[in-house]
Amino acid sequence: MMPSHAILNSSDCNADETGITDVVAMFRQTAKAQPDVVAIEDDRRSWTYGEVLSSMSSIGQHLQTWIKCQDDVRLNDRVFVGLCLDHSAEAIVSMLGVMDASLAFVPLDPQYPPERLATMIADAPISLIITSADNHGMLSKVSKSCLELGNTMPQWINVDQWIDSNNNAGNTSETKRSTIKRPQELNVANNDSFTLDPDSLAYVMYTSGSTGQPKGVAISHRALMTYCLADEAIYQLQHNDRTLQFSTLNFDIAIEEIFPPLVSGSTVVVRPSTRSQSANELSEIVRERGITAIHLATAYWHSWVELMKASQARVPDCLRLMVVTGEKVSVPHYRDWLQLCDHDVLWANAYGPTEATVSATVFIPPRNWTDGIDETTNMPIGFPLPGYDAFILDANHHQCAIGQTGQLFIGGPALASEYLHRPDLTDQAFQKITVEGDQRRLYATGDLARWLPDGQIDFAGRVDHQIKLGSYRIEPGEIEAACNSLPCVIDSVVGVSEDGGQKRLHVYLAIGEEALSTLQDEPDHARFAADVVDQLRDCLPTYMIPNRFVLMSAFPTTINGKIDRKHLPNSASAITARRETIAMPETNDQIRMAKIWQEILGVEQVSIDDDFFQLGGSSLLVTQVIAKWSHAEHRPIPVRDFFANPTIRSITRCLTGSGDSSSNVAVADTTHRCRVESAFIRSSVDGLHVIWTHPEGQSRQHAVMIESGWGHEWTRGYRNLQQLSMLLARHGFTSIRIDHAGVGQSSGNELTQSHDTFATDLSAVIEETNRRCDVKQISMVGLRLGGNAILEAPPLVSETVRNLGWKLRHTILWDAIESGQAWLSMLDQFHREILTNHTRFCIRRRSDGIDEALGMTLNQKRRSWIESIGLDAQDSGANDCHFIWSKGTRADSNRPQTGTHHHITDDIAWDRLDCVDVAFASPQAFAKVRSILETGR
Repeated sequence: MMPSHAILNSSDCNADETGITDVVAMFRQTAKAQPDVVAIEDDRRSWTYGEVLSSMSSIGQHLQTWIKCQDDVRLNDRVFVGLCLDHSAEAIVSMLGVMDASLAFVPLDPQYPPERLATMIADAPISLIITSADNHGMLSKVSKSCLELGNTMPQWINVDQWIDSNNNAGNTSETKRSTIKRPQELNVANNDSFTLDPDSLAYVMYTSGSTGQPKGVAISHRALMTYCLADEAIYQLQHNDRTLQFSTLNFDIAIEEIFPPLVSGSTVVVRPSTRSQSANELSEIVRERGITAIHLATAYWHSWVELMKASQARVPDCLRLMVVTGEKVSVPHYRDWLQLCDHDVLWANAYGPTEATVSATVFIPPRNWTDGIDETTNMPIGFPLPGYDAFILDANHHQCAIGQTGQLFIGGPALASEYLHRPDLTDQAFQKITVEGDQRRLYATGDLARWLPDGQIDFAGRVDHQIKLGSYRIEPGEIEAACNSLPCVIDSVVGVSEDGGQKRLHVYLAIGEEALSTLQDEPDHARFAADVVDQLRDCLPTYMIPNRFVLMSAFPTTINGKIDRKHLPNSASAITARRETIAMPETNDQIRMAKIWQEILGVEQVSIDDDFFQLGGSSLLVTQVIAKWSHAEHRPIPVRDFFANPTIRSITRCLTGSGDSSSNVAVADTTHRCRVESAFIRSSVDGLHVIWTHPEGQSRQHAVMIESGWGHEWTRGYRNLQQLSMLLARHGFTSIRIDHAGVGQSSGNELTQSHDTFATDLSAVIEETNRRCDVKQISMVGLRLGGNAILEAPPLVSETVRNLGWKLRHTILWDAIESGQAWLSMLDQFHREILTNHTRFCIRRRSDGIDEALGMTLNQKRRSWIESIGLDAQDSGANDCHFIWSKGTRADSNRPQTGTHHHITDDIAWDRLDCVDVAFASPQAFAKVRSILETGR
């Protein structure tokens, strides 16, 4: 028999020392004790415990008032409230507010397909949805799906309408709650003594269902409290912890990221909403935000380790706790982690299904655990958490001996109450079994396991066909049901293949002899698969859509008529969904990048125009690409740049700044190298920041002054102009960039900039360049408003150049502003759409009297100047003026007739809202700038 110490029997872990039995009451107690401590931080603001408490109570009051007005909600009904919110403090406050009203919340991921959300809404059923205005368009599509299913879409309310608008730091007074009585409530009149019924539901988490529909796992307050106390004890939570809220709210890692830290009095830091410029995004977040605790899905942790190793980075020294969960941990990755970590970190491998409230067991390796084990050793999943039971039973429900494999069963008060409205599934999964003389309610995990001699549990795989992919448990039956609902599919079988530790979903599709005969070659098969993917996106979340497809006329069957899985073709023959023909890699960088994609995505061939994410890529796999590229090429890829350029053609352009996409020689292979130098000089402000990029090798004695755009266009163009500077330096030019007053790293106020200060800065920088560099001539390159500005600078600049004995060569204006009035109107529209109309942010920007058109502070004087802007190269005195026009820039009456005009097909999309925050790649513009500088044409 197994060792007696292997089971930690259920203790009274569903109440804290004061007898509190629910998380809301425990949070309320913590908030009253420390109202001024920061509870939640996101990328907009910090919330104190007092502010969260006030807003939580405000939402609870509004919910009870709302229920009182609903004729169709009966007194004994369980009421479910959907939370359709992105990562934000408001989402966390809403969770607490719903529970405070004795209701249960249901996370609704805004990224899910409308049809799936409509199914979840109808299944609960959800009576009300708390959301933000930026999700209204998506919810309108969900409403249409509800009607198609024959259901009514519930009402939705914006969260900012219910959050206490008067809350402020230190305000711990709670709004008096409605006196409406719910059957679960004990005492709503006295908030200090009010507690929730431990057996009432706290939340419902929907997971993949084997019957083809997602199933709702119902978690009670008792279960949530049991888990939070166990988490607090096992991970030694501290008041000064700063826990990263990284996971999507639809995955139960979010539960452990939010509730244990809040009841223990520490801070939850919500993952930033924007992508980072850093190649190692997670490390940057951890360092900048001072994160001390992270809970990551195993696959994400593996990728983070690979990225740190490739970039020769170290584990951030602020990190205290690292919890890895979801899949089997790779021992080689754990060894690498130990090598990368210079300080003590409490590292834990956690295991647990959603049905056991987040985690059920944990393994914390002793200091010498890796001694004497090889790379193929399984890392154990450890001992049960306090308050949890674990049993390994054979087919007859007898306990297995040490080393004997059986099914893992979990017990204790943290088990889910039920699968919502599914008594058949509930009875099948939650069984009454007599163990050690006592009848217990146990959850059959479907996972195989065995006891190790030291009492640890060793995970051994699955009993059934359920798939664990990344952080998710996926029932193949749900994907097969979605495939079988398509008119082009007769039957389907879903499987998972693994190559190099990377799991991928594949699907066999039986489509009939006639349909199969119309597909002549592999491109036809790939296009058919692409049509299937498009249809699956309407009903399945992205992580459940197969990446590979095998098309067959019919499936082989056994003598009993069942699908004979053993005789299905090898999944290696599966093809990738794509519509276009394959464009082969041409440049050295494209060839190297394609090999990395093939390895990570598991495809034999990729086109340089394939979209990484349409090939089955994910944000997790992006980090693997970055890690492998950084390790091999020693050139990091900023995460944000990869998301903005998801094809091999575009990302290699962005990385190299290569001007000629058809060239077989990448920029990095040129004979010239470059050296970057920066300094602060005195001009219109005391600290004017200047960046010189010098050629190492033969110099042309030719300086190029590069002027960027303003406002958000300065942000969009920064990396690209940096790449242009490096490209020019590699070809012998000295490039110069300036952060003007109040921009970038320069001091001062940007509102002080004028024509005079701009010309003064240019002249001062030219004189400083003369002192630092061997230069005899200079050209000017301006992007967007930077081009308009240099048109007006030549008089003073020309005088400075003449005094130095230099020659002013070329003036190049790239997508210059043709009409200042039209450009200002575009900025104002972007400002309204993003900051006022909620297309991106959850909280409406309050009127504060500041005129700031999307990142550029304005006043009436500057507005008047912008409105007067036009293009007149003839009157400006600009020397040898060239205009470069990208695709989509429309010619109008303001475009000058003088100068040389060059039209390129790079599409930078200055007027598109979805491109406001993304970097762009413009190889043709780079090539044209270089051509003008070298040949004058």
